[in-house]
Formats: sequence, C-alpha cells, structure tokens
Amino acid sequence: MTSQDFVDSFWTHYVMLEKEFMATTGFVKIDTDNYLTYSDAYVKLLLQIGSEADVVSKETCKLIDRSFIEETMDKYRLKLSEDPEFVNVTVHLINSGIVLKPWNDIESKAAGNPALKWWKAYNKVKHERMNTVTIDGVTKESYKFANLKNTITALGALYHLLLHAYYLALKNEGKKAEVPLPGSRLFKLQGTIWNDVVFPFDTSLYIENGHLIWKTSTIPY
Repeated sequence: MTSQDFVDSFWTHYVMLEKEFMATTGFVKIDTDNYLTYSDAYVKLLLQIGSEADVVSKETCKLIDRSFIEETMDKYRLKLSEDPEFVNVTVHLINSGIVLKPWNDIESKAAGNPALKWWKAYNKVKHERMNTVTIDGVTKESYKFANLKNTITALGALYHLLLHAYYLALKNEGKKAEVPLPGSRLFKLQGTIWNDVVFPFDTSLYIENGHLIWKTSTIPY
C-alpha cells in the first residue's frame, strides 16, 4: 500500500466518520461528565468505527510485517505491540485537556483476552445489542455501552492506527513523517515520532530534501 493508496482508500473514509461524530457534539458536549451518555447515533458510529479499525489494524500489521496473515484483533494488537514507534503514543483532543490511550492495554499477551475496552464494547453492541452483558464488571444492556467514552476512544484508536499506517507507507517511500490532509479537527498525537510533527487542518508546509513543500487538501472536510 502506497501513501496515496492510503489517502484514497482509508483517510477519506476516516474524514467522513469524524465529521459524523463531530455533528453529535452539538447535542452532547465532549466532556468527561458526559462519558456514559449513550444514543442510537453512537451505536451507528461505534459499529462503523469498529469495523474500519478491524480492517486498518490488519493493513497496519502487514506494513510492519509483510508475511502477516492473522485475522483477529488479539493477533493485531500483539503484532502492533512489537513496533516501538506505535506503543506509548497518546491521542490528545485538540483544545481540550482530554488525553486518550486507546491502545494502552496493547502489551497484554493473554490470548483470548481482548484487553481493549472500546473493542469489547464494539463486539458486544455488534453481536448482543439487546442482551444484558457485562464489560469490566459493569452489567447493563449492551447498547448502553455505545456511549460517548467508547465511541470517542474507538475513533481515537482508529486515528492513531491510520496515522501510523501512513507513517509506515511514507517511510517505505523514503519520505518523512507527516499528517494526511485534511487534518483532523479533533485529534493529534504525542509520543515517539509524533512529538515534532505539525498537525495542520488543511495546509501543510515542510521541508523535504532541501525543498520547501506546500500542500493543501484535495479532500473536502
């Protein structure tokens, strides 16, 4: 997968998902006090985000290891945990003090024990939507786990995955780390390679091989 393939196939879809999520913030403000607020809109978004995270996780693992053929999130997170540039990265909400760590349990090696809470919520909503289920000691109807916290954490996990996949594709092409355009209105990353990367909205200015490069977005946000 080239960096342009990535933008065409994955980033355009992410932008659509983020826009759809941002539309919900007019009704539920992004605030930890609202984390347990659930809705049909979050059900729809969580299902879409979880499905995309499944696909992108596999593609990212294949960029790390071309021989990778596994098909489960358990196997994806174990492969991702081998990449030191992926581990310990945090997702920060722009203009907010909220910091997400959607992959914070990535180094858990226990097979059959999916440690990612947002992924547990996605699977329960997908497969047992009307049943009463228990996640991490909390028991309630499955659809109520489609809340603000799980939805925004899942979206942050997808954003982190996508930027890492883009970085790996650029690295394979001998290019420096940058952020696909249009940039997120919601997130930025910190840690490892991302500490010195500028997170633009629609334009990017950087130096490559001694030349000043100016990019503008060709994708409408």
